[in-house]
Amino acid sequence: SPTSSLDAVAATAPPALERGPAYTSIAERASSLSGNRQSQIANRKSLAWQPPIYPPKPDEWPTYRGNITRSGSTTGRVPAELGELWKTPIGGALTASVAADGKLVVCSKDACIVHCLDAGTGKSLWQFAAGGRVDSPPTLHEGLCVFGCGDGSVYCLRLADGALAWRFRAAPVDRRIVADSRLASPWPISGSVLVLDGVVYFAAGRSSYLDGGIRLVGLDVRSGKELHEATLTTTPGELGRRGPPGDGALPDVLVSDGSSISMRHIQFDKELKRRRAPLTTLIASTGLLEDIWAHRQTLRLGRARGAAASKAKLIVFDADRAIGVMNPYTWLKRTSGLWPKGHDGHLHQKYSRYETRYFPIGVKIAATKNGVARASGPDARRGKGKKRGETPVADAWSIEEPIQPRAALLAGDTLFLAGWQDAVAIQEKTGRPLDPKKPDPRPACLWTLSTADGKTLSEHKLDCEPVFDGLIAAYNKLFLSMKDGTIRCFGGAE
Repeated sequence: SPTSSLDAVAATAPPALERGPAYTSIAERASSLSGNRQSQIANRKSLAWQPPIYPPKPDEWPTYRGNITRSGSTTGRVPAELGELWKTPIGGALTASVAADGKLVVCSKDACIVHCLDAGTGKSLWQFAAGGRVDSPPTLHEGLCVFGCGDGSVYCLRLADGALAWRFRAAPVDRRIVADSRLASPWPISGSVLVLDGVVYFAAGRSSYLDGGIRLVGLDVRSGKELHEATLTTTPGELGRRGPPGDGALPDVLVSDGSSISMRHIQFDKELKRRRAPLTTLIASTGLLEDIWAHRQTLRLGRARGAAASKAKLIVFDADRAIGVMNPYTWLKRTSGLWPKGHDGHLHQKYSRYETRYFPIGVKIAATKNGVARASGPDARRGKGKKRGETPVADAWSIEEPIQPRAALLAGDTLFLAGWQDAVAIQEKTGRPLDPKKPDPRPACLWTLSTADGKTLSEHKLDCEPVFDGLIAAYNKLFLSMKDGTIRCFGGAE
């Protein structure tokens, strides 16, 4: 309940800034404006989504999904033919990694440890133990490593050696509750914070209905000084109302188009004041970190209505194209050719009526171009679900493959996917679970596809499955977080 005893504490207790041993050395440096503004939209009305704003160094991957637009793409090049260059065991459930200044940083989520490796060799350089769970990778900015934590604080480390520069406790009180069988703050913060123009933005909290709501904060990246603050709260009496102030909110990794900041469906300016403009960025109704492969939990991109690639389980995009990976059920319920014979029930019932030999497996992968078709005449008054004056955007191409990608990356004219070969038989004929000593029936793989038509260019076998959304590119190489607790580096022949 939002009227819990924590509300009174949240309203009165001030946040705390703790200075670490590296504070003086970094606070005295002036922070320059970050981000490459060359891809700002010239004519927003003609485009379906905001082109990515890439980091200044094209061969780096300094934040979650590569950039503040969370595009999952890079302007750097990666060879299509890959070989494994090194493997480093870390252990535990890993996040995706980030890379800058020749270093690779990854978090062991439940162990609450940030690991820094040499990107060239995989050698461990330093480790830092945080005060709680770190659910996603840090953001690297001008020699700093900044991340949020389940203990309700944001940490800033010196990237060179992992020394603490500052820690800002955004939680109004240092208190713990039990969540997912572990102790955590009522105001946790996603590990992947947003750094925009020298300001660290993040959201602290679990829901706008709980514990005083969600607190959004902007800090100076070097000093940790609070610059901006806003709170999203919703009371029980507003539940069910449409529009402000009754639109409830959940926290998420923040996304930016360079001038605004969005958290799921809610948008702010850089001073954290609410905006009501249409979103043209990546939108995750269930959160960017949600790894459940359910057809109703999808990502959506801008205004590319009608294009399969604009609403998918995985989306990667650049200024010109978006490529989406979809769960079969997303189009199964709309495609009568896939329905069982004699079906007479509700669309959603078809999924449970399939025999094994007819059960749809694999995924649909589709690409679409960045544009909004402008309609005229009768088409300009198209009906329900379409904005007046716009027509749906068609897919450039689409393919169906018997694979299950769980990580995707777009590098120029090449698409990389990591996952496993699909398998219908997940149990033995006896009905007993599979013997863990027998080979996994879903061999893992890293695929390279052409963005022109989806044609497979190469395959690289993996000995275990990848972490969800755990693929990044830097220094002409790929880095992949694996479920066995290792980091793998792939590149071309030296």
